[in-house]
Amino acid sequence: MATTIAMTDLGNSLQFELANGHKFVLYKLGLQIKQDETYVYLTNANGFVDSAENKTIRLRFNQVSDTIGGAALYTDNDELMTAITTAVESVSLGSSGGGGYDEGIDAQKVFVLNPDYEHYTESEHLVDFAAVGAATSRYVIPMEGYRFASIHAKLTAGAGDTNTMTVWASNNPDADDSADTDWVDISTDVIGAASLAAANSTEEAIYFIDISTIPMKLMIKIVTTGSANAADVYVKKSS
Repeated sequence: MATTIAMTDLGNSLQFELANGHKFVLYKLGLQIKQDETYVYLTNANGFVDSAENKTIRLRFNQVSDTIGGAALYTDNDELMTAITTAVESVSLGSSGGGGYDEGIDAQKVFVLNPDYEHYTESEHLVDFAAVGAATSRYVIPMEGYRFASIHAKLTAGAGDTNTMTVWASNNPDADDSADTDWVDISTDVIGAASLAAANSTEEAIYFIDISTIPMKLMIKIVTTGSANAADVYVKKSS
């Protein structure tokens, strides 16, 4: 596959030239970068929104070279992500002639290349099942590197069945999804009750975890009876 995007490091910005000759230039300061299973995305400090003033560039590793049609520079998206991150961190903040010094207030400027507001995850569909029968299911949410989380749960149970969710936490690296051992039930703190439970009903709620010290990991535990049931849980995390 011939590459269709030429990436050039211009020092304080990155230039992306397309095969049609159009060029995008994004300044490194305030640049936002994220990655999913398919692409690496870049946009300016205003965020990932779709508007004429704020374009998002979407890249795959096999599209990018230093010249249009040249050999691809990267073997996968992780390598592309690392290369872009390294380039962004190399931005010049020198005080001579500009960027690092503000003469108006006689002070050195401070730049944050990777602020907390840029550190977040996409919404993850952690739990997605229907008609599983009587069962106990556990789902681990790693929290290292994150301070906040939101948990959006929707539980359904048919006549005579129940579907119950609790939330657990642990700082023990050995705690896993095989049992409750080494976990602490924090449902009352998160949910405000012993559990979120559906019985011949559908129950939906969203919970926010906003505390100064986060545990190493969280766990969603769902207990079902019968087979007339369904569950969807979406999780989003941020710093």
